[in-house]
Amino acid sequence: MRMKNFKSSGVAQTSPDSESGPYRGFPIRRCNQAGTACRLEVGDTAGWKPALRVTAPPFTLRPLPSALRIPHSAFRTSRGGFTMIEIAISLAIIAFALVAIIGILPFGMGVQRENREETIINQDTSILLDAIRNGDQGLDDLANYVLGITNTQTWYPAAGRPTAPNIYKYTSFANFYSGKPTINPGAVIVGLLSTPKYVPWYQSGKQGVPSRFEGFFSNHVVATIRSMSGSASDKPPQNNPSVADMAFTYRLICEVVPYGSGNPQVPYSSAWAPDWTNYTVYPNASDRLWRSNYFRYAQNLQADLNEVRLLFRWPASPNGALGSGRQAVRAVTAGPLLPLNPTDPTFSNPGNPSTLYFVQPKTFVRAQ
Repeated sequence: MRMKNFKSSGVAQTSPDSESGPYRGFPIRRCNQAGTACRLEVGDTAGWKPALRVTAPPFTLRPLPSALRIPHSAFRTSRGGFTMIEIAISLAIIAFALVAIIGILPFGMGVQRENREETIINQDTSILLDAIRNGDQGLDDLANYVLGITNTQTWYPAAGRPTAPNIYKYTSFANFYSGKPTINPGAVIVGLLSTPKYVPWYQSGKQGVPSRFEGFFSNHVVATIRSMSGSASDKPPQNNPSVADMAFTYRLICEVVPYGSGNPQVPYSSAWAPDWTNYTVYPNASDRLWRSNYFRYAQNLQADLNEVRLLFRWPASPNGALGSGRQAVRAVTAGPLLPLNPTDPTFSNPGNPSTLYFVQPKTFVRAQ
């Protein structure tokens, strides 16, 4: 089919090769090659040239209804600041937060101080406890930290009321009792801290007469100690009194309690059941056997077992007032507690308050 040039306008057009198809009967505007004469025929496909030109119909903008219009003020940039009410509310919130923080700050600082003091107490506890349990006589450096030791001794007779207590004081620079040693060297400190809580007293009888129990002494040993741990600025050889007074100081109550004395009149004698060890009143051989075994077992514990109790109170002020800090430590010693005075053997008397006691540590093995 020979195609002819033509111009088209109005609608989009395509040209099929035959009169059949979906475009049959579609109105087509035909023009000659010069483009001057055009006619519209239906179904005529000869001598036309397809072309595509879309012409948009003319239109005009119509104004929107007033209900759909957006005011021009919505597109403007706001240049306003905070109002006084908003500023006042912000300041109130900040002030409330600051008051809460300032209120918690002293509590946090107090907790930090308590933790530091407990750490110092725990470190000093290990030093003092090891010295007592091992009967150490070479810790002369203790005299630089122990300010004084007081022993309040009360006599409890076997018959009658207890006497008024006597107070014996020991310091590193003076002693308040005739013939009493000072707390220098360190062996005197360990010996005084190892003083038993209860010391039984027996009156030696004549030949053929057994010793008679007369009563016992009760000892209450208290030591004032400047901390051995902590800041190095207040430790020896620092001798400035102002700096020393600001150092952390605590009070120690030391009790060394034997396992038992075997005497029912002594307070700590009830460490074991008397019926288990009194084998002489049982005629049956089997009862006497196991009770005699417990008797020997109790004797070994009585001779070699002591309980050490350390009660710490802190801080101790120069005027003697004590703070709220409190800690108790308990341990046992394996070895006899023997009276001994390394400076003067004449004071090695259980009834003399200047007598020093030292634990003689032992190592026990299982019998084969």
